[in-house]
Amino acid sequence: MLLAVGLSACGEGPSRAPNLLPIERLAFVQRGSYRITSNLGIESEGHLLVGRYEVTRREWRSWASEVGESVPPDPRLERWAEGDDDLPATGMNLVEAQAFAESRAMRVPTVVEWAWCVSGRQGLAYPYGNQASKAAGNTLEIGLDRPVRVGTFPVSRTLVSGVEDLFGNVEEWATTSEGLAWAPRGSRGFDESARLTAWAMGGSWRAPWRPLIRLGPPPTLL
Repeated sequence: MLLAVGLSACGEGPSRAPNLLPIERLAFVQRGSYRITSNLGIESEGHLLVGRYEVTRREWRSWASEVGESVPPDPRLERWAEGDDDLPATGMNLVEAQAFAESRAMRVPTVVEWAWCVSGRQGLAYPYGNQASKAAGNTLEIGLDRPVRVGTFPVSRTLVSGVEDLFGNVEEWATTSEGLAWAPRGSRGFDESARLTAWAMGGSWRAPWRPLIRLGPPPTLL
């Protein structure tokens, strides 16, 4: 499975880093909560600064050269072309995604934070609103059969904070959220106690367009 760092940037990371993200590549997401059902909801405990775009191959190559890692980490992706620097970086595992985020004084978001970035206070079904639009992102319906440059589908950016590509293009890592009442669709990453530790979120060019939350039983995240 090829996964992108994607929304790798959330505030409250280390206080110093060698290469901070420029302000124009960050989005402010205000804290808050909304209820899905009487006993189910999503809540962001604090304000967030998140990466506005999926991490690009250019950014990944730059980081890899800083730390002396091979690029890309997955041997199947050695055909990354020099002219594809604006495509999203893919193929890294969760540990590598976390290391990249920490190098920018940030971290990988939790599942709840990722969902909050999509839905906000209005509990939106899609990043841009509540009406389905199968041409709003790089999903299976588009038929491109490949990832595209980050920010290619501006209509799918989140309504309030302007974060790009949370649905479609490539999947994004998200980590365990305490108290999460359901598991996202396609969950993966169990440890020995069968505790869920990480998810691939947001779908990709190989997945169909679908709403953020599908009510159960049980309710599931995209």
